[in-house]
Amino acid sequence: MKKLRSNIRIFCSIVLVCLFAYKSATAQTNAEFYRTCSMAGQFPICSATQFQDVILEMSPLSNITGSTPLCSNGGTPQNTHWISFIAGEDAADFDLDIIMSQCVGNPGDTGVQWGIVGDCSFTEVICDGICNQGPGVISIITSLIPGRKYYLWLDGCDGSYCRIQLDFNAGLNNIPSCYNEPCSTTNGTCGNLFNPVTNLNGNLDFQCHTGCLTAAVPSTISSDCGLDTIPTTWFQVSTDAITFQLFVTVETEGLWTPVFAVFQGSCPNLNAISNPNAPICSNDWMSGNQINYSVSPNSTYWIAVGGLGDADNILDNPAFTICTATSIQLITCIGDFGGQCDDVTDWTLMDSSNPSQSLGDLYDQSNAAMPYLCPGETVEICASFIYDSTITGVEWLIGIIPILGDGWDKENYDPESFAVLGNGINAVWFDYTAPLAPLIQE
Repeated sequence: MKKLRSNIRIFCSIVLVCLFAYKSATAQTNAEFYRTCSMAGQFPICSATQFQDVILEMSPLSNITGSTPLCSNGGTPQNTHWISFIAGEDAADFDLDIIMSQCVGNPGDTGVQWGIVGDCSFTEVICDGICNQGPGVISIITSLIPGRKYYLWLDGCDGSYCRIQLDFNAGLNNIPSCYNEPCSTTNGTCGNLFNPVTNLNGNLDFQCHTGCLTAAVPSTISSDCGLDTIPTTWFQVSTDAITFQLFVTVETEGLWTPVFAVFQGSCPNLNAISNPNAPICSNDWMSGNQINYSVSPNSTYWIAVGGLGDADNILDNPAFTICTATSIQLITCIGDFGGQCDDVTDWTLMDSSNPSQSLGDLYDQSNAAMPYLCPGETVEICASFIYDSTITGVEWLIGIIPILGDGWDKENYDPESFAVLGNGINAVWFDYTAPLAPLIQE
């Protein structure tokens, strides 16, 4: 017969991440036309300055590489010209002027048809298959998603061709930087700095940026997670005075897998963080898009994001969204857990299926008055303790993990059949092997 022996641990757990890729995309120096959508996609424009004082010459040569019809309102491809670009942070108010001059073609039928598509399957964003007579100016105003790659095409009316100047009034400003190394002299100048604010009530206030792998190359600083073999870009995080944990999420809509890790140290000597039971690389975590680590307050950390997958898929949509958040210390334990905690819990035997059982306090093993539990006996036990929220400022308890000895019939025990109450609030059981979603009740 074994005595009751139970330890509990109070915890806060949010389970996390996976992700990554392999061949570098190349940013174009100045804008130029390409004959196919896929070729243009390899050289996306990342700044409005790449269009300054640039004159683009359309070709009269037949090049039927656009959709048929060109747009939902018609249009026949004749000599399609392509340019790709990464939408900036002001892309929700996208504003582009297409200035046509020196147009050559059939009288009364010179000018261009135009469109913006989201991919090389010609997913239409905005489009006009009706001839826009040139010389003249075409104004395009629409809403795009920051950080995403788009494709602009122009096609001459009935094969005509013009001299073209593109004036981006809005849509290419503050494009997410894709610098290659965390120690770059350009670091932090293009929106890659994170300064998350730790919330005293335990909530995670995520701060997000859009990023891209357009100009990313394999890392020369770290080979962790294969970052030295896949296109990788870096972000910097500064923690505040009450930070205890750092959370990172990465999401992409492209057909590639992000792989990311958190680094600490001083440039160029950075080391990947590895906490107990917390893998270094996001693709070794369970949930696929989030990781978290214990970190120090008032410190600087680095996040490397790489792309794993087919190079063409990365080039086709290199954008991703990265978010960070920090939390206060939400982990403590009550009871003798491996000698790591003081025993401050009062245990009481409240009820038993054995009518002769003595109810009341459960004492230390050295106390002969401690009740003994018999095989087959069903009992109700209460654990009471004082939860001091002075340090954390969080006045709620998120969970308890009972660690049961071999004296308990664990195989035939159905926790769902027994309601667990804490201060009158119903608790929820989670399987030991299953991920724990954050659950807060007040």
